[in-house]
Amino acid sequence: MSRIAVVGTINHDRIVAPDGRTHEDLGGILYNVLTLAPFLGEGDAAVPIARVGIEKRAEVEGLFSGYSCVDGSHLIWWPGGTNETVLRYITPDEREETLIERIVPLREEEAAPAAECDLVVANLIWGKELTPELLRVMGARGAPIVLDIQSLVLTFEKGPGRGYRNIPAWREWAAPVQVLKGNEEEVRWFAGEKGRFARDLRDVLLALLDAGPNVAIATHGTSGASIAWREDGERLFAEIPAVPIPAVERADSTGCGDAFTSGYVLGMLRGERPLEAALLGSSLAALVLKTRGLRALRGLPDPFALRGEAYADLLERVVQSRKGESRRGEP
Repeated sequence: MSRIAVVGTINHDRIVAPDGRTHEDLGGILYNVLTLAPFLGEGDAAVPIARVGIEKRAEVEGLFSGYSCVDGSHLIWWPGGTNETVLRYITPDEREETLIERIVPLREEEAAPAAECDLVVANLIWGKELTPELLRVMGARGAPIVLDIQSLVLTFEKGPGRGYRNIPAWREWAAPVQVLKGNEEEVRWFAGEKGRFARDLRDVLLALLDAGPNVAIATHGTSGASIAWREDGERLFAEIPAVPIPAVERADSTGCGDAFTSGYVLGMLRGERPLEAALLGSSLAALVLKTRGLRALRGLPDPFALRGEAYADLLERVVQSRKGESRRGEP
């Protein structure tokens, strides 16, 4: 039985598709919680920790209804309102983001319940939720931390569009983390010193490993992902092809990155290797790509089954490598 803290922000999103169609919904870490909840094991629990406007309480609690595995007791109902984000998609993989800020960062006593959990997902939806010090507080009792850097690398100027920025203290953010994830642009700006880290993406991810994490992941939208990880004293790297989804079946890419994180965490809970867990993340993201809005997540098919179909050859190679290790360990 495991308790998974999901720490970040709950937003109100206004989403403008490339064809101009618009819809509004809640978002942020709700995408993590609602893609974890259907697939958690018996006795497991997702524990969201976030600040959200009190005017959204009934809506949030309604989304959690029917999921006994979601413990919403650590949400902070904020009288000042809910952050709003306008996500204007130029292509399915490229978007312009505009932010209206209404909340304040989490305080230590508000984030502290994460330290009582068995695993922590810190998703920087807003970019100001946490500090490196709070990450250390949340991991003080040994819980592994999965950090999705997301908006940490975005600017906060008022008006349309948020640009990228470097994070001078990025090594302090990375040090207490076991898994560090972002999309390719996010990890390049996170690890860059003056602008975008321009060298090969493999070099970027290996540089992140040198700062402390055991796993570093860069997603590429509908084109797959790249992963670097430590295993048996080696640093390994792999490219993960995307699950092929026909264009006519792609509904909305909002939340797909969060779903990748959730799938990876589901693999961690089963004791899977980083590559296996990343394949599960890619599978769950592909399923979310075919949906629009949080309520549609209740009907998600089984990501484990999709992984078995889409990545049969890669999974077989992982199994064979395990058998090889077992044989090497025989007397």
